[in-house]
Amino acid sequence: YIRECRQHLARHEFYVGFFYYKNGHYKAALNRFKKVVERYPDVGEHRKALMYMAMCAKAIEKQTP
Repeated sequence: YIRECRQHLARHEFYVGFFYYKNGHYKAALNRFKKVVERYPDVGEHRKALMYMAMCAKAIEKQTP
């Protein structure tokens, strides 16, 4: 049950990060994806979060003059 709870928490963090990403709030999204990687590296959302972290970093670079 603990593993299922951790998966649910990781998916929720990822979902919120994805919401921020879709709406152009890349710094907030990056923070959420970092939480997924740091807190839940073993529950299956790790690779997607890393991919979106890279995408957020690129988007933030483009926004910075």
